[in-house]
Amino acid sequence: MSNSHAHSPLKAVTLTHVRYHRGDQLGHFLAWISLVPVFISLGGFISHFIFRRELQVTFFALGLLISQFINEIIKTSVQQARPETCALLEMCDSHGWPSSHSQYMFFFAVYCTLLTYYKIGILARKQLWVVGLLVWPLAILTMYSRVYLGYHTVAQVFAGAALGAVLGGGWFWVVNSLLRFYFPAIEESAFGSSQDDPYSLTIVGVISLLCLADFDLRLKKLGKTFDHQTGRCSKIEQGSAIGEGGEQQCVPWLRLESHWEEIWNYLHTGVGRLCSSGPVGE
Repeated sequence: MSNSHAHSPLKAVTLTHVRYHRGDQLGHFLAWISLVPVFISLGGFISHFIFRRELQVTFFALGLLISQFINEIIKTSVQQARPETCALLEMCDSHGWPSSHSQYMFFFAVYCTLLTYYKIGILARKQLWVVGLLVWPLAILTMYSRVYLGYHTVAQVFAGAALGAVLGGGWFWVVNSLLRFYFPAIEESAFGSSQDDPYSLTIVGVISLLCLADFDLRLKKLGKTFDHQTGRCSKIEQGSAIGEGGEQQCVPWLRLESHWEEIWNYLHTGVGRLCSSGPVGE
């Protein structure tokens, strides 16, 4: 399909350097279509995590990550080369089977369809025809774009689409038949109860991880490291010791030294208090 443009100049969509042949309007359109997975990940899921954070969508995104991880394992194991047309694109240093773009989009399409059909989560208010007229055409166009632009063979995109559809359906069953029973407990926990605040979930999560990781002990180790570095730098500054990088290496440590006591007290008392009281420390 793209062989007729084999010797024409190449031009790239600069966002992710997807190449198409100059003057090929269809190629230009399909180059942007091939970026749909990027737009879904960055624009869709990240904005949803910030403003809504429904557990169903969180597990949806987790499933997509697992799917891509599986894709990389298969590509590394099979090591099937991309088509010869890909060599002209100068961006084909990875394996081609199965197509990760096709796998991503068909996982996304199947999961969206099942969510809508069973009226689960955020898509419960949507009509099934929206998925049929928007999501599935995008999935098919993404698959077609990878062949047209020369990045994959037909077999590679169909393999990715089939694997994505199977994984999407399988993950939907895991989430809604097994994991969904734990949703109420998660929503009632410290993580779930903070969903009214766009930023509190992230803050609570970080603090909880710090508490679980024995934050006080780690902070003391950090203090010892800081004392060692500043002491060493003081000796270098006075000329009684020699260190790699000399005084220049010590500038940030010596600047930080004047504020260290204030930083230490803030971290030790603030986070320590949060870890020892409230739902985070329980």
